[in-house]
Amino acid sequence: ADLERIALVFNPQRFAGFKEKQENIFAIHRGERVDFYQVHPDLYATLQALDTPASNWLIRLLGSISEPLHVGAVGTLSFGGRNIVKDTSTKLIHSEATPIDLGKDFVKGFAHALKKDDLYAEYEASGGGQAGRVSLSRHDLEKKVADMFPKNERTTTRVINAFAKPYVALKGLIELGEEGSRIGEFTRRRGDDPTREDKLWAAYLSREVTVDFQRGGRKGRQWNLVVRFFNPGLQGIDKLARDFKANPGRVLLRGALISLISLLTFLKNKDNPRYLDESRYRRDNFWCFYPTESINLYIPKPFEAGMIFGSAPERFLEWMYHKDPGAMKEFAKSVFDELSPDIIPTAMAGLVEQIANKSLLTGAPIVPAAEQRLEPRDQYGPQTTAPAITLGQALNVSPRRIEAMISSYTGGMGLEVLDFLDLLAGEATSKRAPTQLIPGVKGFVGRPYVGSRAVTQLYEEKEKLERQKASYDRAWKQGKEPKVEPNWARLELLRSTASYLTTLRKERDWIMEESSYTPTKKRKMVDDINRQIAEEAQRAMKEFKGM
Repeated sequence: ADLERIALVFNPQRFAGFKEKQENIFAIHRGERVDFYQVHPDLYATLQALDTPASNWLIRLLGSISEPLHVGAVGTLSFGGRNIVKDTSTKLIHSEATPIDLGKDFVKGFAHALKKDDLYAEYEASGGGQAGRVSLSRHDLEKKVADMFPKNERTTTRVINAFAKPYVALKGLIELGEEGSRIGEFTRRRGDDPTREDKLWAAYLSREVTVDFQRGGRKGRQWNLVVRFFNPGLQGIDKLARDFKANPGRVLLRGALISLISLLTFLKNKDNPRYLDESRYRRDNFWCFYPTESINLYIPKPFEAGMIFGSAPERFLEWMYHKDPGAMKEFAKSVFDELSPDIIPTAMAGLVEQIANKSLLTGAPIVPAAEQRLEPRDQYGPQTTAPAITLGQALNVSPRRIEAMISSYTGGMGLEVLDFLDLLAGEATSKRAPTQLIPGVKGFVGRPYVGSRAVTQLYEEKEKLERQKASYDRAWKQGKEPKVEPNWARLELLRSTASYLTTLRKERDWIMEESSYTPTKKRKMVDDINRQIAEEAQRAMKEFKGM
């Protein structure tokens, strides 16, 4: 049979029934006549891959609910900027390029992609560009071809397309950034006078420097509709394992460079209270720097290799230097989270987070313990956006939970919209530093002592002791011998500290409401109070561990 012609007309989902699919039979329509062919299962699966994977109604429903998260997560400049850094450093492990070549490759590749020149066309024609596409179905290709020709559109369609154009342009720019490293690898590998085989081999190698989104099995692709980023997470682990098996020396040598960066970062930050107060998620996934008193700088580590070669040495040094037994225990959980793909359907993730009051990504509580006894409408902090606060006040719903739900189902784009509305309301400049308002840059910076790790630990330990005390009191009232007696000194320490922190937070809330202060003065005063809160919590936890 003419396989090229079959590929053009074959559609197993449209022309074959359930029984035919089970027996690897497909149909070809020639006018009014239908011919059936039975082929080898491998060939049938290959031809079937030309179409979007068939799935039942439940998978399609869950996939449609999770689609906004996929669009919102990858559709911001902050994501694009962080992804460029992650992809470039990931390429260090998977490519033969030297560290100096990494930057050159990206700049050259991005320039070729931006110009859409002959080399870019060669890269696409050789198949390299397919690595960045999550799906490659006939429907998608037909749509791309149709977009090249003029067509009559209804007015409503033209209006929708006009509003969508800025997003399409932004998405295109982010995709060019993703392709930069791959095209740079293709350019370097193809040579000056390449043969057809050289181009194809260079295209294959360019797909292997980061995650190849086209790699994956039929079931994995279906599950990727339900759990967004499931297949990329699985392929990242698989790629690192394949490279280590093929060339362990190179992987270990390149990994040692990542370890060196982490070692130098730890030596610089080991006694810095701002570093020690960072959440475990921040320290495990970013290299943290503190260029000024008001700005934290976060450089993303590579995906899987960053956790193994970067964070593992950091946590070991932390355990050795600070005698912190929890450092390695928490790190083990971080490794498990990073190296095991998500299994919770994205459509349900937001609900799971709300029930657990915890972010599945960072592990941080959605509503901090200090606010959980407040009315829902009053559960917000100095960086909560004005739209969330207004909606929460109107519905008596926690503004923090509103923001968390928006983030769960629309990703970074939903939060960008809230930030933009906050800016229009004149609230953003008092809540965020100027660098935190710049698209793209905001993904790399943060305010000091926001989301304090010590404060979270303090309230977690206090809650444990309060439960022990409640059980202890109940046992005595029932005339029973208590099984556990709380550490009264620890409980008193944490209670008195929590009371003082409440006083500081009230002062911070008053500052945020004071209209006579300029935004810059408000930020400085709030930063100072946040520092006092974190330092007091750090002092109390240090004393707590010594009891």
